[in-house]
Amino acid sequence: MQRPTGVVIIAVLYWIGAFFLMIFGFVLAVGGTIFTAVLSGMGHLIGGLGLVGGMFLVGLGLAVAFVGYGLFSLKEWARVVAIALAAIGIVFTVMSFISPLGIGIFGRVVRLAINGVIVWYLSQPQVRMCFRR
Repeated sequence: MQRPTGVVIIAVLYWIGAFFLMIFGFVLAVGGTIFTAVLSGMGHLIGGLGLVGGMFLVGLGLAVAFVGYGLFSLKEWARVVAIALAAIGIVFTVMSFISPLGIGIFGRVVRLAINGVIVWYLSQPQVRMCFRR
């Protein structure tokens, strides 16, 4: 069975997101280490938090890349995880409409639409069949 184009697009989006998570995590970890070396006192605490946060983001990026690979390989678990992550994204985006912080209304609507399309697309019967070889 041929891999659906929409699944490839979603997998590529996951890989792009993983790339940026890992880059940002690496920058945060290195910046936290430099911050610790330069400052004393509270600088150690803040730098340590930067290092831990950076390592967390790198690990999260690896996990997201793994889900993208699972989608590309048409693994059922990856489809379920992608639907769950998109649903969580929908919930957090709806909650963000209450908060004045973060990206503007246009960015929130775009994020809501993308997550909604991912849930809808990966739930389609013909797409689900591709994952159940």
